[in-house]
Amino acid sequence: MMSPKIVILTNDWVWHNPFYGAIIRAAEFYPISDGIDKNLTRLTELVNRGYSVVIFPEGTRETGRDIMHFHKGAFYLAKMLKIDILPVMIHGLVDVLPKRDFMLRRGKITVEVHQRMTFDEINGYDERALRTLWFKWYVRQYRMMSRRIEDVEYCIPYVKYKYMYKGIDVERRCKKMLKMIANNPALIEQYKTQGGEIYIPHSGQGEIAWIAALTHPECEVYAYEADQDLHAIAENTYGKPSNLHFVNKDLE
Repeated sequence: MMSPKIVILTNDWVWHNPFYGAIIRAAEFYPISDGIDKNLTRLTELVNRGYSVVIFPEGTRETGRDIMHFHKGAFYLAKMLKIDILPVMIHGLVDVLPKRDFMLRRGKITVEVHQRMTFDEINGYDERALRTLWFKWYVRQYRMMSRRIEDVEYCIPYVKYKYMYKGIDVERRCKKMLKMIANNPALIEQYKTQGGEIYIPHSGQGEIAWIAALTHPECEVYAYEADQDLHAIAENTYGKPSNLHFVNKDLE
């Protein structure tokens, strides 16, 4: 989308993929496992032909919602190739196509292109300092991006998948609750306390608690449900946020 003259450094499983590996190789993408020295010669030739190089500094697909440790190879290459760094933020991929899933989910992916760092600016740092600088920038920027995008509307499809394949009744109740939340996205605000915690009485299967925890990551969310079966459904949803707590009793 950004340019027809882009090459990407890939990992080995992409390079050897039986479905699209041949296309990847024909496009002159290269595996990162070949090492910096071998790739540097190849990339120098491509850059001289007007190509840009895409590198994912984490070195792998995301496994969660946090920016992972950066490797310094991307920043070493920028210095060696004497080219600018153009930061690109990708949000939503972890929800639309999680790393270990085999099919797309309904959702939204947002791509943002930010201000470039020129080679003259890059030249004032070594690779380690560049890595630290950009890691801190990405963590801060991604946090702000997530807070802006991950509203009730964004989170509803994600939560819906948490209750799939748990039975017809569970899915029916989930759809009904999520529809109610979609029609009244400010509903969660009534459960917030002055201290910043969120207490939800009669939380049922937990859909509203999920939405509250995802849209208010700075708050601890306590969801109370006395019915043991409903609590068990809520408690056993996969991948609960760390700020979400299901409690099997009434909120008094």
